Amino acid sequence: MKYKRFAILSTDTKAGGISTMLGVHTVALVSLGYNVSVILPKMSVASKNLDYIASDEKIQKYFTKITFDKWQLYAVKLGLSKWLLRSLSNVDGCFVHNARLIPLIKNIISLPVFAINHTGKESQNRYFLKADLVFSINKNMKNQLIKFGLESSKSILCPNAILNLPNAILKK
Repeated sequence: MKYKRFAILSTDTKAGGISTMLGVHTVALVSLGYNVSVILPKMSVASKNLDYIASDEKIQKYFTKITFDKWQLYAVKLGLSKWLLRSLSNVDGCFVHNARLIPLIKNIISLPVFAINHTGKESQNRYFLKADLVFSINKNMKNQLIKFGLESSKSILCPNAILNLPNAILKK
């Protein structure tokens, strides 16, 4: 591993499971000794949770938050991706919380992409096939992807461990 740094990319703006999982994944990776860059929309509800998590001195020095405007994401879809390339230039892999972003990332940079399958939407299965690893939150989602054509060695069951952020994580 060259940088011992990971990026977590999400386009989610609403409160709920994905915004909570961004915090959980950030704390988990930092606690394992990795540096983490979280890339998310400026309007994301998760941004406040991440700011609170980053206020902990133990986490602060290993965490970077990068925000983007909606138009920047459209630019990536059109192949104009300099801002995203800069954000991913010094990471060893990227966790993606939106399956549609997997091919976009794979097209612009040679990085392992780890997808998080939260929803089990069949319309997203074709995007998951391009990921290097897919973490599914339950066995049904994992089996659905394997049945769709994902190699079983690329599918990992990772039960959904939603915590009450940020207090459950930041107990001292």
